[in-house]
Amino acid sequence: MGKIEDISYIENVGIKETIRTTTMGNVIHILNNGKKYKEFSADYKNLDDSINVLLRDDLISQTEEYGNPVISFPEIVISSEKELFGIVGDYEIGQPLPQINQLTSINQMIRLVEILEKEIYNLSLKGWNLEDLHEENILINLKSLTKPIRIIDTDYYCLQSNRDKIEIYRQNIKKIFRAVIESLLPELLRSNLIQENLKNDYLLASNGLMKTSEFLKYLLTKVTILYDEPKNIKTLRKTL
Repeated sequence: MGKIEDISYIENVGIKETIRTTTMGNVIHILNNGKKYKEFSADYKNLDDSINVLLRDDLISQTEEYGNPVISFPEIVISSEKELFGIVGDYEIGQPLPQINQLTSINQMIRLVEILEKEIYNLSLKGWNLEDLHEENILINLKSLTKPIRIIDTDYYCLQSNRDKIEIYRQNIKKIFRAVIESLLPELLRSNLIQENLKNDYLLASNGLMKTSEFLKYLLTKVTILYDEPKNIKTLRKTL
């Protein structure tokens, strides 16, 4: 069963500070217990709206996945019978993927992607469709031994138990490929290397038929054969 609390939970714990307001009008707070509270805007609160009821139900299902090793699912849904107030979860530390240190080694980045892919495979088999998964929602913290990569903002993830799980997995890893390639290698599609050596592999990966980590390993092999072996993201970009 999912975990639900009414607004008195927030009142009892107390808000330590307010961080920001999102583009969707939601307000991000840090509570006195160190947890993050995302307070939803008025658009999401009215539970007379069937769309908001579906959102609440999906969020309640998400709380059953709280503690996931990669994806930062909410711990608690804050709601009454008539209003959906927000969600409480862990406050994750890290830099969005587009801001990753360019001196990060390619092999280290591939290992992070493999961690991500493994957990996305497990969730896909349960029927989780990871909507709104993009590069700004992937956080990197190379100083952390337990949470080097985290995915945040799961609000629109939905459990589709009756849908084909392989198709869900394919759609989910397509999002990972797009996020990783656009962040780390934004010029890749325009490089001669893709047109002459990796076009088919790029098409497979961009359509969810090849894992991003496998594509990156193959890319690294090809680059090493043709040029000097790149040591990090920065040198790989220069090679391309």
